[in-house]
Amino acid sequence: MRRPHPTRRALSLALLFALFPFAASAQTPNAWVNELHYDNVGGDADEFVEVVIEDAGSVDLRRFQVLHYNGADGDPDAAAPVALNEFTAGAAVGGFSLYSYNYTDNRETLQNGTEALALCFDSNDDGTFDALLASGGTDQFLSYEGTLTGTTGAGCAGGETSTQIGADESPPSPVGESVQLEGSGTSYSDFAWTGPLPSTPGAVNTGQTLGGGPITVDDDGPADYASIQAAIDAADAGATIEVRDGLYAEDLTVDKTLTLEGANAALPGGAPRGDEATIEGRVIVSASEVVVNGFKMTGGTPSANPNATVGLSLQPGTSGHTIANNELTGPGAGGEVRGLVTSAGPVTDVTIRHNGVSGWTSGLFLNPGAEAFSIEGNEIRDNTTGIEASDVGPDVTAAQNCITGNATAGIEASGGHILTATGNYWGAASGPGGTYPGSGDAVLGPVTVDFSPEPVAACPSGDPTPDCEATTLSESVTPPEGGDPGVVTATFANADGLEEIEYTRLDNFTVTGEPDGFTRSGDTWTADDPQDPPTTAGFDLTQATIGDPSTYFAIAASTCPTQDDGQLEVNFDPIHELSPEAPAAMQFAGNAPNPFGDRTTIEFALPRPTTVTLTVYDTMGRRVATLVDGAQRAGTHRIGWDGRTGTGQALASGVYLLRLTTDEQTFTRRMTLIR
Repeated sequence: MRRPHPTRRALSLALLFALFPFAASAQTPNAWVNELHYDNVGGDADEFVEVVIEDAGSVDLRRFQVLHYNGADGDPDAAAPVALNEFTAGAAVGGFSLYSYNYTDNRETLQNGTEALALCFDSNDDGTFDALLASGGTDQFLSYEGTLTGTTGAGCAGGETSTQIGADESPPSPVGESVQLEGSGTSYSDFAWTGPLPSTPGAVNTGQTLGGGPITVDDDGPADYASIQAAIDAADAGATIEVRDGLYAEDLTVDKTLTLEGANAALPGGAPRGDEATIEGRVIVSASEVVVNGFKMTGGTPSANPNATVGLSLQPGTSGHTIANNELTGPGAGGEVRGLVTSAGPVTDVTIRHNGVSGWTSGLFLNPGAEAFSIEGNEIRDNTTGIEASDVGPDVTAAQNCITGNATAGIEASGGHILTATGNYWGAASGPGGTYPGSGDAVLGPVTVDFSPEPVAACPSGDPTPDCEATTLSESVTPPEGGDPGVVTATFANADGLEEIEYTRLDNFTVTGEPDGFTRSGDTWTADDPQDPPTTAGFDLTQATIGDPSTYFAIAASTCPTQDDGQLEVNFDPIHELSPEAPAAMQFAGNAPNPFGDRTTIEFALPRPTTVTLTVYDTMGRRVATLVDGAQRAGTHRIGWDGRTGTGQALASGVYLLRLTTDEQTFTRRMTLIR
């Protein structure tokens, strides 16, 4: 509502930010009026002005004044000038600090009509405000709803003509709105007035980015923005947006060239991750040369297809993207659940590097038109299909990835172009068409494959495929007829292939016949082709003596790769005895030593081949471990046990019951574990 100018001098909004080219420019701070709200609907309330200063800590705020002029006589407002040290400090962003002053809270007003604000500076630090602050070549003597000339000698804008800002609150705006600067930059001339918009006294304006550094986003802390999309909308092309850890439940549209950096953007390949910047929603990239780095993305539900969940979507006609150091974690199978997808149409020159992709029906889905894709150093595991490429263009390469546990296929391709997969680790040595961790094939369709026999950098530390099927003797190992020394044959079999076999004990016999397809080094035999290892291995063993003290041997075999320490990852069938004869009746010696600490050996002897179950129970009758369950040969058997459950959990000290059950008999023994 309009009031007579003589009675109340409304500080209309002439925010003065003058950037005079002073010779002593080092003494002239970079500052400007950034936002204001004047006469509003109803009674006067929250009429304020906001000022921005660069490097505010380097100058005494008392050297700044804001003067209020009205259009009635051009004189300064009757109220005294307001020094900046009387303003309320707000946010500090990108080297800039924001200060706001509420006139109505201090029994003053800013009214409509032609009014102006001047931002003045004591350039000589002598208590006289004889200069307008200047920024970007424009004096900071700003008005709205017209222009005015300050009365000569009346304040620092005496004799100056105001610059109309081009935005106003006519008709009067409600409380909570203001006119404000928007844009991105480091000086007043980089921005433009707009509004009325929701007011932000003491905070960066909507659609404004201050400073030349990155734009910051934090969902629960001081930053430029609390929303990633708001930061994207405000940013100029080429800007960097740093997103701090937190949960961001929003669908994003990246429609300009930007770098989006999450909390783990600096993560080197294979390093442990810290707290995540998690995006619960789609990320749709519709501009070229976009970088998405260091986020966790769980996908969203596009309204066009309520059955689809997509983490990151690259739109057609875009190119030059880098997708790095992200965790794309899907909800599991069901519907069209895709971690990263390219929409049908040209999407080119894309690098997908050092990401974890798991839990999707398709971890990476490349539609027709995708070409020149480099998929390198990613961990692509536990999806239905790891990488699915549908009639893609040339130069799509997957290299040095850890691809494991994908149920249908590690890579599935269709169409005329051949996808190249080189140096990837597949979680097992069986290669294409074989069984790797996952129920399906390693590769389907036109894919040129070169496998890595050892885990690559993309694989997590330790063995990425801990569940290897046990290697067993395919037939009983029996001595020559009559119990005299001679040659016996041991044959080992595993459908997944035998990468490595080691005799861990060679008492009283030597190996005189070695398996085909293996090379020996000491007491270890390694498959000549670890990508397609033999599934059986036969050994001839020449026995030196029969009987005690050592007529048995231990065997270790592995379908899993070895680590740098040279130790086999899986040990099977630890003890086999070359016994001259089977006992006449079933014998169960129990365990020794008893009591035991780290390990004990359980011994039983069978007069004929039979099915055996050997289990451990606690005193409450709960089964805690199953040591043997299946057909066993005639003769003596020794089974080692380390006092752990079937899941590897160490049992507490106490008394346990050992039960041996065959087709004909059941035996129970007590044993004591002491930790």
